[in-house]
Amino acid sequence: MKIIVNFPKVNSRLELKNNDGMKQQSILSFSSKRVATLEADVYVCLQKEDEVLFYETPHVKLFYVEDYDERSTFSDFELRATEWAKSKSLEFVNHINKVQSLAP
Repeated sequence: MKIIVNFPKVNSRLELKNNDGMKQQSILSFSSKRVATLEADVYVCLQKEDEVLFYETPHVKLFYVEDYDERSTFSDFELRATEWAKSKSLEFVNHINKVQSLAP
C-alpha cells in the first residue's frame, strides 16, 4: 500500500511572504487568531506498480490547519501537512481493517 499526498492549486486569497508564487496555502483570520490551511488530496494506492493519478481517481480531500507563523517556510508547512495527511489516512485504513475483521 502506498499513500500519496498531492496539493492542488486553489484560487483563494493569499498572504504569503516567504514563498511568492505558491498557490496552495491560505491564511485565514478568525477574530484575533490567524491560521494557515492547506488542501490535500490523499490517494491510497493498493497496486505495487506506480499508478497514474488523475483528478477523477478516487481520493480523500483533507484540510490541514495550524497556527499561522510567518517565519515558517512553505516547504516546512507542506512537509508537516504531508506527514499529518499520511498518518490520518493510515489511521483510517487501519480502522477499516479492524472493523472488517470483527464483522461476521
